[in-house]
Amino acid sequence: MAKTGFHCPANGFWRPEDRSMDPIFVFEGSLMPAGRGGSTVWLLEDALFGPPEYPLPAR
Repeated sequence: MAKTGFHCPANGFWRPEDRSMDPIFVFEGSLMPAGRGGSTVWLLEDALFGPPEYPLPAR
């Protein structure tokens, strides 16, 4: 669970508590967006775990 304006705790598809929108993908650490009615509580619908699908470039 995460609220609008707070940092996202996990990568995944999030849906507003009132189910007024389709799920959206939010990256961990991003600020949670507002829903249709403004500030909302978001529920994690489907989390994505594991290694990245593609390797990150070397620095």
